[in-house]
Amino acid sequence: MNWYFDSNGQQTGPVEAGDVLRRLQTGDINPGTLVWREGLPAWVPLRQVLPELQGGLITEQPLDLCDECGYSFPPADLDSCGAHRLCRTCKPAFIERAHASLSAETRSLPSLRVWRQNKLVIMAQDGELPCRCFKCNDPAEPVRLPRTLYWHPPWLYLIVIFNLLIYAIIAMCVRKTQKIGLPLCARHKAVRNRDLFIAWGGIALSILIPVLMAFTLKDSTFTGAIIVCCAALLLFCVLYGVIRCRQVTASLITDTHLHLSGSGPAFRASLGEWNGY
Repeated sequence: MNWYFDSNGQQTGPVEAGDVLRRLQTGDINPGTLVWREGLPAWVPLRQVLPELQGGLITEQPLDLCDECGYSFPPADLDSCGAHRLCRTCKPAFIERAHASLSAETRSLPSLRVWRQNKLVIMAQDGELPCRCFKCNDPAEPVRLPRTLYWHPPWLYLIVIFNLLIYAIIAMCVRKTQKIGLPLCARHKAVRNRDLFIAWGGIALSILIPVLMAFTLKDSTFTGAIIVCCAALLLFCVLYGVIRCRQVTASLITDTHLHLSGSGPAFRASLGEWNGY
């Protein structure tokens, strides 16, 4: 099928569908360029016949449009930014504008009372985290993840050397507690659910195997080795769950502020610098 397109007011063609798409990718034409082929009643913008052009090519995958520049690219050359699909040329500028907009929004909403300091997020006791993912700064899910944070002076850990029970009692008495709602995007919520499944699945397996052995392998020579492996699996899954699933920790809790660790660089970049007040 031969195509014609408008080039600075002059008709250019005939050309093949693949040539039209290549010119679109290189920027010689754009989605608004007028095109025509035999059978069309009039010249139409390229974007209206783009599916037809792509369907006429013998390719393994169709081309997609960049939401920013409108040019057509193979799907592998487009990156997802929230709900947007962007080419790698447009993505840096798009993210920079988004961060600038978020910073301005944060500064214009003092009621949030959230700032950044190096790798920490500082939040006032009466503040609220913005509705952006704490890990990647993408739009967060409407329902926040409830978290209860605990903190006590770090020197208390020295008591563990002498007596773990005494440490536990003192820590329970002097620790400070704060409840927050943690904003997470759908992707990071799914990652957390996966890690919870792995941790609890491993814990259940490490308990179930010795129980089954008690009824089936009463005189096995491998009983001791299997029990040791199950104990190691149990310890690993507990540590895995604690480290991977808590998402946020309190580095300091005072009467006025919370110092939070575990946030992503993009989230911190959207916040204003903490002035110490």
